[in-house]
Amino acid sequence: MSFAETIKHQLKRLAVEVNALSYFFRFRRTQFWSIERLRRLQERELGFLLAHVYKNVPHYRHVLNDRNLKPQDFRSVGDLPSCR
Repeated sequence: MSFAETIKHQLKRLAVEVNALSYFFRFRRTQFWSIERLRRLQERELGFLLAHVYKNVPHYRHVLNDRNLKPQDFRSVGDLPSCR
């Protein structure tokens, strides 16, 4: 393995570890939140996720468009069954 490949491999490994560590700290921060506060976080992140896949994943954009839905039509997890 060349020096450049070794560095590239180490950087990928570090990126995975940093990502895992951020999830750990996030869990520690949120583990005692109330159900309502967790639900609000979940709904906010669902909005980010739906906006991202709508913009970047043609399959999901087509699925939503075929049902005349936009990411902003989903205000809670309970709205997801409208995709079926």
